[in-house]
Amino acid sequence: MLPHFRKQSGDKTNLRIGHSITILVTVCVLGGIALALFVGLGYREFDIRTTDLTEESRVFFVLDEVASDIERWVVACEVAIGSDVPDLATPVELQGEHIRNWLLEVRKSALLNPNSRQGELVELIDRQIQFMIDFTIESAVRAGATPKNIRTAISQIDTSAAIVRSSIRELTDSLHSAYDIRSAEVTISRDTFDRAIFLAATIYIMLVLIVWNRTALTTIYPLKKLTTAAQESLEKGSHFDPPHEGPREIIDLSNTVESFVNELEDRVQQRTLELQAQKADLERHIAERRRLERRARSMALFAQLSPAPILRINSAGNVLMANPAAEELFEHDQLELLGANVFDLIPDLEIFDISTLSKEGLITEQKVKFGNRYFQLIFTGVPEMRSIHMYSHDISDSVAVEVEKQSLETQLRRAQRLETIGTLAGGIAHDFNNILTPILGYSEIALQNMSENGRREEIEHVIQAAYRAKDLVKQILTFSRQGEEEQKPIELYLIIKEALKLLRASLSKSIEIHENIDKRTGAVLADPSQIHQVIMNLCTNASHAMRERGGILEVTLKAITLDADASKAYPQLSAGDYSYLTISDTGHGMSENTIERIFEPFFTTKAVGEGTGLGLSVVHGIITKHRGAIHVASKENEGTTFEILLPLARTSDLQLKTVSSEVPHGTESILFVDDEEQIVKMALQMLKGLGYAVSGRTSSVEALEAFKADPQRFDLVITDQNMPHMTGSELTRELHRIRKGLPVILTTGFSETITSDNYRSWGISALIMKPIVMAEAAQTIRRVMDLVASDTYA
Repeated sequence: MLPHFRKQSGDKTNLRIGHSITILVTVCVLGGIALALFVGLGYREFDIRTTDLTEESRVFFVLDEVASDIERWVVACEVAIGSDVPDLATPVELQGEHIRNWLLEVRKSALLNPNSRQGELVELIDRQIQFMIDFTIESAVRAGATPKNIRTAISQIDTSAAIVRSSIRELTDSLHSAYDIRSAEVTISRDTFDRAIFLAATIYIMLVLIVWNRTALTTIYPLKKLTTAAQESLEKGSHFDPPHEGPREIIDLSNTVESFVNELEDRVQQRTLELQAQKADLERHIAERRRLERRARSMALFAQLSPAPILRINSAGNVLMANPAAEELFEHDQLELLGANVFDLIPDLEIFDISTLSKEGLITEQKVKFGNRYFQLIFTGVPEMRSIHMYSHDISDSVAVEVEKQSLETQLRRAQRLETIGTLAGGIAHDFNNILTPILGYSEIALQNMSENGRREEIEHVIQAAYRAKDLVKQILTFSRQGEEEQKPIELYLIIKEALKLLRASLSKSIEIHENIDKRTGAVLADPSQIHQVIMNLCTNASHAMRERGGILEVTLKAITLDADASKAYPQLSAGDYSYLTISDTGHGMSENTIERIFEPFFTTKAVGEGTGLGLSVVHGIITKHRGAIHVASKENEGTTFEILLPLARTSDLQLKTVSSEVPHGTESILFVDDEEQIVKMALQMLKGLGYAVSGRTSSVEALEAFKADPQRFDLVITDQNMPHMTGSELTRELHRIRKGLPVILTTGFSETITSDNYRSWGISALIMKPIVMAEAAQTIRRVMDLVASDTYA
C-alpha cells in the first residue's frame, strides 16, 4: 500500500525521501566500484606473489646447474694438474669463474637470507671454488711435479669438491623449506581473501535490493500516476491537471509539465500571427518578380544581338536561354538547347556550385576544349533572377602556343631525368661490381680447387649468374652512355634464349611464347648487352599490347641471303648474308599514323607514367649502329611484327676475336690494394693459388707506407681506383716517385676519369674492370710482367 504525501511544497518529509534515495543509490554505485577495485587489486596482488614465487624457484635450477658443472669442472682440474701442461689451467679458470657467476645469481634470490646459515653456505662454496681455481693454476704451472705431489694435489681438490657438494645439498634443502613456507602463506592468504569477497558481495546484493524497494515506493508509482493523467488529458481534450503528491522531485516534475503545456498554447497563437505576416511578404515578392522578368526580357534582347556565345542557366545547370552565337557553337537550335544541362553540353567543364554562384552573385572562369577549339568561359551570378549568365570567347590560338611550350618543357624534363639516371648509373655500377667481385672470385677458386667428382655444376651456375649480373651492369652503363661498347662475335640464339628466360617470369599466364629459332644461323658482330636490350624492349612492348586479352608472342630466328633485288626493300643494306629476327604479337596493333612516328624520340602511345617514348628510338639507334635494319608491320586489332636484319660475322672477325682461356701462373711478389676487405681476401687467395707471393692492404695510405718500408720487395702493384683518402691513380703517382718504372695494374668497377683509352697516360700498365675474372686477371698480370721482363733484358 502506497504511503500518503501532502501537497504542501515545503513538506520536509518528501524532501528527506528524495535525498535518501539519492544517497542510497550513490552508496550502491560507490560500493560496487569499491568492491570491483577490491577484487581486482586483490587478485592482481596474488598474481604478482605467484609470479614472484615462480621466479624464486629458478634458484633450484641454478643450484642444479652448479652441481652438474662442479662435477665436470673437478675432472678438468684434475686433468690440468696431472697433465703438466700450463695452458690447460686457462679453461679451468674460465669454467670456475662461470660457476661463480651462477653463485651470484643464487645470492640475488629472494629466498636466500644472507644473514643466516644460507648466506654462510654460499660464501663457503665460493671460497672453496676460488681455492680450487688458485690451487689448480698453481699446480699446473709448476713444472716437474712428482707423481706423489700430483696425487696429493688431486686429493686436495677432491676434498674441496666434497665440501662444495655437501654445502650445495644443504643449501638446496634450506631453500626448499623457505619456498614451501612462502607458498603455504600465499595459499592461506588466497583462501581468506576469497571468503572476504563472498561476504562483501552478499552485503552489496542486500544493499541493492533495499535501494530498489525504496525507489519503487517513492518514485516509480508516483511517475505512473503522472503518466496516466497526461494520457487522459490527451484522450478527452480537457485541461491537463497533474497529481501533486509524492516526493518533492515528482511534484516539481508535474509543475514543469503543466507549465510546458501552457507555453505551447501561447506559441501556437504567436505562430498564427507570423504566418499572416509572411503572406503579406509573399505578395510583395510577386510584384518584385514581375519587375525582374521585365528586366530579363531586356537582357535577352541584348544577348540575341551579341556576337559572343551567351547562355543563361538556372541553379540546377539547365539552359534557360541561348543566343544565336551559342546555337552556332553547340550546333543546336534554341528549342534543342532549352532545358539541356550545361555540363552535358560542355563535357570538359569542371563541376562547380552553381546554386551558390547564383545566390551570391559570384563570378568564376574556366578554360575548356570544345571540339578542336578552346574557349574562356565566364560565369556571372545574377541573384535577382536566381540564374547565371555564361559568356565565352575563343582562345584557341593562345592555347596552341601554351601547349607547344608545355611540350618543350616536358621533353626538357625527360632529358634532365635521363641525365640524372646516367649520373647515378656510374655509382651503381661501381658498388655492384664490388659486390660481384668476391662472389665471382670465390666461385672460380672453389671450382678450380674442386675435384672432378665434386658438385661442380652448382658452382658453374653461380659463375654463370655472376656473368649475367656483370652484363647487366654493362647494360646500365650503356644506357647512361658511360659504358664502353664492345662488339664481338655472338650467337644470337643464346641472347634470345636468355632474354626470353628472364621475360617469362614477368609475363601474364594468358600470353604464350612460341620460339622458332634456328641455332645454325651463325654469329653476328655485336655488343651482347645492347642486343639483349633490343630483344627485351621489343618483347616487353609486345606483352603490353596483349596484357588485357592475352595472345601469342612469337620469336623467329633464321639466316637469309639478300641479293641485289631483295636488298632494294632495305636501301640501307647491301647484298649479303644476314641474321633475320622477327618478334610478333597478336595484340591491338597500330594505326598508320602511329607506325610513321614509332621510332621518334619521346613518342609514346602508353599512358602517363608507363613509358618515356625512348625505348624504340634506342632500339632503332642500336640496330643502325650495328649496320643492320629494322622494319615494323602492323594492323589495328591484328597485331604487330618487328623485323630485324643484322649482317653475319665474317670469318676474319671470328678469328680476330678468339681469346685464349689459359690461366697462366707466376712467382712474382704482388701488393694488392682495395678498400673492400672481402675483395682483398678473395684476391689474396686467388693470386696465391696462381703461385704469386701476395700482400694485401685495405687502405691506400697503409699500402704506400708498406711500399716505402721496402720499395724493392714488390714486383707489381694491383690497386683499386675509387678509395678514400687516396685514389688508385694518386697512389700510382706516389709509388712512381719512390720507384720509377714500377708496373701498376688498376682495377675499377667504374671510373669517369680513367678509361681503356687513357689509362697509360696515368702511368698505369693495364686496366682490369670489375668484377675480377680469374682468367682475365691472370693473363693481364702475366702480360704485364713478361713485358717488364723483356724491357729489363733488352
